[in-house]
Amino acid sequence: MCLRRLVNWKEQEFILCNKRKAKHANIWEKISELFDPSRCNIVKVASHQNIIYNELADKIAKHYSEQEYSKDVRTTYYTFTNMEELQKFLSKGDDGK
Repeated sequence: MCLRRLVNWKEQEFILCNKRKAKHANIWEKISELFDPSRCNIVKVASHQNIIYNELADKIAKHYSEQEYSKDVRTTYYTFTNMEELQKFLSKGDDGK
């Protein structure tokens, strides 16, 4: 499956994970372990989106481990700040295509 199918645009943010479903599947905790919340700025939580794959989380963490962390009062989220780099990353897909 191409990464683009797991990611949707919303202004300048990429929505990657359903927090409630991921928590139920113990996936959100695994994703959180990959990120240093004082530095990362990667995944936004949205109730209507797919669960992020562990492999995708790992791939993203490797590419964006230096991004700044952002926190909203209503929801904790991470966003990509380098859109050009992210587009290039997503265009490859998780199957190498």
